[in-house]
Amino acid sequence: MLNGVADNPHEGIFSGVHTQIYSAGLVLYELFTGKRAFDASSLDELHRKQRETDPIPPSIVVKNFDPAVERAILRCLHRDPSQRPRSALSVAAALPGGDPLSVALAAGETPSPEMVAVAGPEGSLRPAVAWTCLAVAVTLILGTSMFVALHATDWGLAYMNKPPEVLADRAQLLAEKLGYAAAVDRVFWVDSEQDYLDYVIHNASRVDWRRSLAGRAWPSPVAFWYRQSPEWMTPGMGENNIGSSPRTVTQWDPPYETSGAVTVKLDMQGELLFFRAVPPQIDSGGGKLEPD
Repeated sequence: MLNGVADNPHEGIFSGVHTQIYSAGLVLYELFTGKRAFDASSLDELHRKQRETDPIPPSIVVKNFDPAVERAILRCLHRDPSQRPRSALSVAAALPGGDPLSVALAAGETPSPEMVAVAGPEGSLRPAVAWTCLAVAVTLILGTSMFVALHATDWGLAYMNKPPEVLADRAQLLAEKLGYAAAVDRVFWVDSEQDYLDYVIHNASRVDWRRSLAGRAWPSPVAFWYRQSPEWMTPGMGENNIGSSPRTVTQWDPPYETSGAVTVKLDMQGELLFFRAVPPQIDSGGGKLEPD
């Protein structure tokens, strides 16, 4: 017999682990209230009360009793063994300082949103501290990325001292100077020089090629492209536009089928590297333009 409870395997209230949980409930009840859960003049009367009645709630015996402790004790003393906690750890977690979320899950109950909100993991940060740490982390990541980009990427190593708008104006003037002034639509972009980068990779030398690019416009890891047309340019399904939306104008898309269409490639200083134009299909018979 433990704490006035006989271990009788033939009675559901006194079987196996449930007996230990029930005994723990009796001890806790007396510790927190200073009174026994059941008063009886004999052992038979005690067993009868335990099987047929519930103990007086601790909150009636003691004023301002902690509801969480009361729930834990009454669950231990439940007449139905299946309704009691499954282990002593569950009982400890239900007491003040324990983890009510674990208790609810162990009991097969669905925890309330309020219980989940207050049952933060050990070591959790206050919202203000957490947001501050997040802001610092994002700033460090962005700052590091910008610093690394200047020393490790082809665009970061390119000598780009003229903005794209200035280079676009330069390309348009060149096209006009070469006899292709009419432009309804135009587009420009900066692109990597993959052929040059492949050459550098397969022809590495002891000279640090990254440093050799400083202050030099060509060869360069990037170049400026400009296209104009006397009609609106509508990209098709070229290899660079497969699966892309919206489709973009590239060096080869749309194809060179419109008279007066021009493509200009410049280095980042504005010097001409490539020029392609579609001449008129019918010769107007005008005077020839002298080359520059």
